[in-house]
Amino acid sequence: MGILLVSFLISCTSQFFLPRRETRVLPLLVTKSSDLLAANGLMQILQTAGLIIGQHWPGFAIGLLG
Repeated sequence: MGILLVSFLISCTSQFFLPRRETRVLPLLVTKSSDLLAANGLMQILQTAGLIIGQHWPGFAIGLLG
């Protein structure tokens, strides 16, 4: 039950802090302003893929390794 509560709280609070972090870090990484839109889209794709794969990886590893 504690893990679910911590996961819920992290999910709720990250909605406020992650967009702020992304808006500050991305312009430092991408030098040309014309590439900023593509970099933002790529970052969103990678975050979503990480969430999808990251949640299933431990179960797959446990099933594979025993």
